[in-house]
Amino acid sequence: MTFMTSTPLMASPPPRPAPRPPRLRSGGLLPSGRSGLRLRRSSSQVLLPLLTLQACRRSVPAPRRGLEALSLDTKPRAQAQEQQLAAFRAWLKEGNAAVQSRGVRLQRSPLGGLGLFAQKNFPQGAVILEVPFEKCLEVDAHHFDLDDATVLQPILARAAEEYDVDAFVEVEAQKAVLALCQRLLLERQQGASSKFAEYLAVIPDPSELHPLQLRWPKRLSEQSALLSRMHHTVLERDNACMEALQPFEQVWKRRCWALNAVWTRAVHLVGAEGEERLSLVPLMDFMNHWTPTRSTSETWSCFYEIASDHLAVRAERAISKGEELTLLYGEFSDAQLLCNYGICPEMPCRNAFDEAAVSIGPYVLSSPAGEEAAAPDGALVAARAACLARHGWALQQKLVFRVPQELRPSGGLLALARLLSLETAEEVAQLEDEIFWMDLPGAVHPNTEIPERNLRGACPNRGG
Repeated sequence: MTFMTSTPLMASPPPRPAPRPPRLRSGGLLPSGRSGLRLRRSSSQVLLPLLTLQACRRSVPAPRRGLEALSLDTKPRAQAQEQQLAAFRAWLKEGNAAVQSRGVRLQRSPLGGLGLFAQKNFPQGAVILEVPFEKCLEVDAHHFDLDDATVLQPILARAAEEYDVDAFVEVEAQKAVLALCQRLLLERQQGASSKFAEYLAVIPDPSELHPLQLRWPKRLSEQSALLSRMHHTVLERDNACMEALQPFEQVWKRRCWALNAVWTRAVHLVGAEGEERLSLVPLMDFMNHWTPTRSTSETWSCFYEIASDHLAVRAERAISKGEELTLLYGEFSDAQLLCNYGICPEMPCRNAFDEAAVSIGPYVLSSPAGEEAAAPDGALVAARAACLARHGWALQQKLVFRVPQELRPSGGLLALARLLSLETAEEVAQLEDEIFWMDLPGAVHPNTEIPERNLRGACPNRGG
C-alpha cells in the first residue's frame, strides 16, 4: 500500500507549478459504504504503455516499501523493522479498546509491502476484525459531503475542463483532509509520548510513482488523455495541500508522508446519528485493493460495517486459509488507481471500471448531419456554436469524454451527437431543451449521480 516512489524521499520539494485555487473535489476519499459492487462491462482503455512504465521503474533505485519505509529519517535494519511490527501488534491488543482479530496475520504481500492474510477459513458474512474507534486517529468531518460539494456545471463543461473533476475535493472536504494531516503530524511530533506512536511507526512512505515523488515523463502521460488529465489534477491538488500544511510542518518529506497516509488510508465514516468523521483505522488500513490477477478469478473478499463504538470487517464471500484479505476501494479505473494510490495493474485492460477517452475538437461544427447530408451552412454552424457555448463548451479546447459514462442518457457525448444530427438552425432552436434536458432547472444533473461505492474513503495503498 505505497504510493510508488522511484527515488528516495527528497529533503526539499521539487519545482511546483503555480497553485490552483482550492477547488478540490474527491480524490481517493469516498463516502463510506458496504461492499458488493457489481462489475460492469465497459470499454477498456490502455491508459499508458504500462510495460514502458514498468521499465522506467526498473531503471531507478529499488523502491522502499512497507516496513522498509517505516522511518522517514533512517532506513532501519530488518531487526529494527520486526521490532516495530511486534510493538504495533502489541499496541493493537492494549487496554480496554483492544482490536479483535480472528485468525488474521499481517505479513508480506505479493502485491507489495504488507497485507492481511487469513489464517483459517471464513464463511461468508463472518466477522474478521473489530477495531474500536478509540484506536482510530480521526477528526470531525461534519462538512465532508461529496453530494453537497458537487458544483453543478453545464453538461459539456465537465468534458471541457483541463482538470479531472473526479480528482478534486471541494473546500469543505479538503478541510477534513488537512485537519487529519495536521493531527497525524502533531502525533508524530510527540514521538514516543504519543498514544499512537506504535501505529505511526508502521505507516509507510508514499510509493515510488506518487506524482509528488516522481515527475512522470510527459511522453508517457500524454499517450492517454484521461491519464494526463488525472495526473495533472492530482499533482496540483497535492501541491495545494502540501502548501497548506507547511505552517504545521516545515520538513517536506514529513508533510508528504502525512498527506499520502490520509489520501490513501483514511475512511469517511457516517454514524447512525449522522455524525461524520475521517478516520485512520489501524490494521484494516493494511488491507490491499483487489485487482484482477492471473493467479485467481476470485473478486475482493471483504467489506466493513460501522457499529456504535467500533468498525467491523466482514467476509464478502467465503475466504480460504492463506488467502490475502482484500477490499474494493471504489469503482476506480486504472488511471485513478495509479495516480491516487500508486497501484500499477498486473493485468492492464482487465479492470471492469476502466473508461475510454473520446476527444472531439471544434471541427465538428462543420460536420455534415449525416453520411449523405450536405455540408452545413453558416446559419447551422453558428447555431451549433451558440448552443454548445450555452452548455459549457467555448470551443477553445477539445472535449474529452469518458466512455461509457458519457454515453448514458444524461451524458454529454450523447447530447452532442444528437445536436450534430440536426440539419437546420431552426431544428437546433426548437430541440435544444429536449436534447440538453439535463441542464434545465430542476433536472437531476449527471454530476450528482454518484454511483454506489464499495467501501472505504481514502483507502490504504498497495504495499503498505
